[in-house]
Amino acid sequence: MRQTRFNYTTEAVNYDNYKLSTQPRTNFLATNLEESIVGEWYLKNSFDLFTGFFEAPVTGKYQFHMSCDDTCKWRMSLTTPNDPSALEDVLSLGSHSSFRKYTSFSNDVTDSTNTAIGKHYSQWIDLTQGTKYYFESPFGQAGGEAHYTVGFEVEPTNAADVVGNKKQKK
Repeated sequence: MRQTRFNYTTEAVNYDNYKLSTQPRTNFLATNLEESIVGEWYLKNSFDLFTGFFEAPVTGKYQFHMSCDDTCKWRMSLTTPNDPSALEDVLSLGSHSSFRKYTSFSNDVTDSTNTAIGKHYSQWIDLTQGTKYYFESPFGQAGGEAHYTVGFEVEPTNAADVVGNKKQKK
């Protein structure tokens, strides 16, 4: 997984232009999908772009969770897993939330009034063990303290994949 940081000179944080910068400020190997920067202001008007492959540890239904300050998206190639041009929006959070704020919301996808679905929680997505799904996740920061978290939970298809008779959470 790679993390690329782009700088901007305007106050606007916009998903449509996060790749327009031709000179990334940094590009490095990322080891997780969580970042918390407290008390530092150097991220003003920047975008981070996380890219890589999510390899499903078991076959089952996955629900992704996300929180960030200021804006973020989670996009995956679900129909053609290895194809970056097949990206689909899974989550999109257009305003800041508190650190790991998704734990405060209902993840009930059957509730049509649940505004957290599509922002903090995804719909349940069928993924296959061992398949590598390409993802991109832009994270925009206008200024001030920043954080970004993506996690998931899974309901395995095979009962033998259940740990302690509970859904696996990562």
